[in-house]
Amino acid sequence: IEPGYDADIAIIDPRRTVKVDWKKLQSRCDWNPWQGQELGGFAHTTLCRGETLVKAHRFVGPRGHGKLIARTLPRD
Repeated sequence: IEPGYDADIAIIDPRRTVKVDWKKLQSRCDWNPWQGQELGGFAHTTLCRGETLVKAHRFVGPRGHGKLIARTLPRD
């Protein structure tokens, strides 16, 4: 990490597990393929460009922080 460079960092808690419940996810989708399963390895803290987005496993970033990157299909 150096001044002038992006500081995108994720600090992962490999021991924490969470039972997936689509109702608690920050998504507009009303289902999840992992519904009911125990998953592990969640971000404890996430920094994007030096700004904290996740702290103590909770999203604390501003609404609309992300940037849409349009998908393109490869040309044959």
